[in-house]
This record gives sequence, structure tokens and C-alpha cells, in this order.
Amino acid sequence: MSTERADATAFLKEWANCPTNPHFAVLIEGPWGCGKTHFVKRLLEDESFTNRKIIYLSLFGISDANSFQTQLFLASASEATKRLHAGAGLLGSVIKGVLRIDLNEDQKPDANANLSFSGAEKWIDKISGNLDNAVLILDDLERCPMSASNLLGIVNPFLEHGDARLLIVANTEKVTDDKFEAVREKVVGQSSGQSRLAHF
Repeated sequence: MSTERADATAFLKEWANCPTNPHFAVLIEGPWGCGKTHFVKRLLEDESFTNRKIIYLSLFGISDANSFQTQLFLASASEATKRLHAGAGLLGSVIKGVLRIDLNEDQKPDANANLSFSGAEKWIDKISGNLDNAVLILDDLERCPMSASNLLGIVNPFLEHGDARLLIVANTEKVTDDKFEAVREKVVGQSSGQSRLAHF
């Protein structure tokens, strides 16, 4: 590993495990094929990286706020909730309207077994509490048809009011949202274009 990437790894470990919320996201940016996603996946394989829950979500093809919230819900669901849907799968259960949610991990559904996804929306906020102590990785920002500024607006409250860590992976040269730079300035505290992180 290059010295630059080793420094980036050390910074990300410090950031992820900081006892007080740094209240900013980190952006790993660079052109396609330069190794951004590979670097992140290697980092996640390192058991010393963090004890926080890791939630990885590719933004590829996510077209609107509802789709993003649904995918975030699915990605952040507890293993116990996922086990309740081992047959049809969690997404299949959502589509069929038989979503069951295990909030306290006792292997029993806490929400109505016939709860439709529209009726389950009130539970999404509660389950999103899983994000509070998690490292949320959003990859492929430039491949997300939804505007990057709207997407960052949805996750920003987790940074400001919760204890989540947000790592964004993107080819920012391909982000077409005119408002992205303004929102990026508010949300992103470090990027690979800055001295603390490696250039990809």
C-alpha cells in the first residue's frame, strides 16, 4: 500500500472511531477505474477498522427519495429482520406487502405480519436509528439518477443530529447536479482532494 493510501487508511480509522461525532462526511473521489471502491472494500475487510456497524449501499440506479429511503431501509435492517424474510427475501416481502420487522432481535416480528410497506413507513425512522452508530458508505454517487444534492440533504440530519459516519465514494467529475458543490461544501469535511486523504 502506498504511503498516501496508508495515511488515508489511518485518517479514516481515526474518523470512524472518534468518540465525539465529527459532524462531517468524507468523500473519496477520483475517475472511474482508479481503485476507489477496491480501497474501501479492503478497508472494510480490515477487522481493526471499526467496531461500528457497516452499511454499504451502491447508489446505482436509485432515481428518487422514496427509492433511496427504501434501499437504505433494506441495507440497514438488522440480521434478525433479514432472517424473518429468509424465504421470499426482504425485498420480496416488501413488494408482497408482508413486511415483518424484528426491532429487539428476539426472532419474533414486532410489527404486524400483514403490514404493507406504505404502512411500515412509520417504522423506517425507528429502524434508521441503526444508522446512529454506523458507518454508512454510499458508493457510485455519479451513477445515481436522483440529484446528488437531494440525496445528501436526506442523509445530512444523521450527521448533524445522530452519531453516524458517512463515507461517499464518487467520480465527482461525472456528477451533473448544479447544486452539488454547494451541498458538498456543507456536508463534506474531508475529501481525497484534500491533504488528509489519498489522491485516487
